[in-house]
Amino acid sequence: MKQTLSVLALALFLTGCGGTYIDDKHNFERAFGSKCPADLRVLHSICMQTPHFTEEHMYYFDLMPVTNSVMPQWLTNAPGIVQATTRLEGIPWQFAPRQDHPKWFAPERSTNYDIWHHTNTPYIVLRNKRVDEIFVYGNVGM
Repeated sequence: MKQTLSVLALALFLTGCGGTYIDDKHNFERAFGSKCPADLRVLHSICMQTPHFTEEHMYYFDLMPVTNSVMPQWLTNAPGIVQATTRLEGIPWQFAPRQDHPKWFAPERSTNYDIWHHTNTPYIVLRNKRVDEIFVYGNVGM
């Protein structure tokens, strides 16, 4: 019995917790590994995690930075991030947001956004040109 419980506990540890979290207050921390900064409001979010022993997750965020926030630069200045010159159409399909993304995610035409993407992984930042709203999509292993 003790051995069975040990094996079950190890299996639960290796598979981890999965799920889909919609507008959950912990989504920013799930996606970025740190608490949401005070100079940023999360308007909408979805974070999906698979229950595997490998790291697999996907997230969508609708963010509103407060005045003079450093978050737009933090989201777009990491190593490997480049500004797109040809809108979303120029980003490799495997890195672009999925076609079945949430309706609230970047609802306007892509010409209404300044767009940054990572050159090696699915990570996209779209900043509305008229208001300070920012949309972020990321995908690890899914």
